[in-house]
Amino acid sequence: MGADDERLNQMEISEGESYPEKQGGIYCRKSQIAAFVVLAILATTGVGLMAGLLPQCDVPPAEPIKGTSAKPPTKTTKMPPMMTTKQSMMTTKQSMMTTDEPMTTSAPCNDPWCNLRLPSAIYPEHYKLLLYPDLETANFTGTVDIDIVVNETIRFPRLHIKEMIILSSEIRPAVDSGSTPAPPLAVARPPFDYVPNQFYVMEMAQDLQPGNYVWSLEFQGYLQPNRVGFYLSTYINDKGEKR
Repeated sequence: MGADDERLNQMEISEGESYPEKQGGIYCRKSQIAAFVVLAILATTGVGLMAGLLPQCDVPPAEPIKGTSAKPPTKTTKMPPMMTTKQSMMTTKQSMMTTDEPMTTSAPCNDPWCNLRLPSAIYPEHYKLLLYPDLETANFTGTVDIDIVVNETIRFPRLHIKEMIILSSEIRPAVDSGSTPAPPLAVARPPFDYVPNQFYVMEMAQDLQPGNYVWSLEFQGYLQPNRVGFYLSTYINDKGEKR
């Protein structure tokens, strides 16, 4: 009976004990806490590696506080502000108005050969023309005697030329047929080309007086390939030969 009585006493003691009630909350296992600690260590290590591998950025120095010494700031180039179209036009107009330098413009041409038209004081009556083409070199030479009539005094007789070289030029008074030609009249300077108007100009030492004259020229040029003026043309005959 001694052993049975001892078991009964233990059961009574167990039934008489009171246990505290379970309270609500978050409970973590030791394994979960260890995993969180490992993850935190890995994240910290990764951030440190990334910070060491990334390139460094230049950070502009902060403005120094008054009364403290600081290194002078790095010199930077400041871009000018963009101007609108209206502001640009106004600035350009103002600079044109305030400039002291005079604007350079080409002086108008007042010389007689600047007129596009040939002078009415002189006109041709007859041409005696000789041409000597060279089909091998596509060049030509020639001479011409022009019977001209002067109805008003003129100092600068001129005629049209284009892509030709004048080798000689002279004006002499006209004489009757069969008579000895008169000597050429004196010129003030050598003849010249005025390219803008395609003129060949002579400046006489004295004005040509009304009357009849002969203008003699010797010239050379080349045969044009585009069927303009004195041009060179070819064809193929029945035998297939180029002529």
